[in-house]
Amino acid sequence: MCLDPGYSSSKFVILIAEWNRKDKKIVILYANEFDKLNYDDAINLVFRLIKQYGKVVNVGIDISSLELIMSLKKKIGERSDWNYITEKLHYCAKHNLNPAQYMTIVPIPFSVSNKSYMISHCRRLLEDSRSLVAINPIFNNLIIGLKSSVVDNRGLLDKQETISDDLVDAFQIMSSFFRFNSQGEY
Repeated sequence: MCLDPGYSSSKFVILIAEWNRKDKKIVILYANEFDKLNYDDAINLVFRLIKQYGKVVNVGIDISSLELIMSLKKKIGERSDWNYITEKLHYCAKHNLNPAQYMTIVPIPFSVSNKSYMISHCRRLLEDSRSLVAINPIFNNLIIGLKSSVVDNRGLLDKQETISDDLVDAFQIMSSFFRFNSQGEY
């Protein structure tokens, strides 16, 4: 599950994906954007969707949403002190480890370097000849958002030119959970 909580000018987005081992595809199960979702309703919706879709292995959230990160971590009983979280994230970055192996609620940094990496990684996933991503046509806003994505001269998503940019951000968060190994396989 990936959350882009959005602020006053953007939407609250939830995207749920799973790795289908048999077909070797990332399958988008849910992708929706909400206008002006209040904090309590957002928390309730997240847990309603977790119940609906079964076990959620990880929840990726834009790191700027500290209050939501802490609330979700506390609600599931995961260690929520910020010093511990940042130390674990730095440790994982230093040793090229996936923080999703160490925590369920995973803060995802949208730093300039990470944004550029996420864009290129999304492109690699979407353009791979093996058709690694399966998106049901009912998620039309996500499909349009991905097809309309415009990258600026810094390699970052141009939010003014991209339709459904909040859904694209959630897709970028989702992509960070899937990595190519040295042979190009997942």
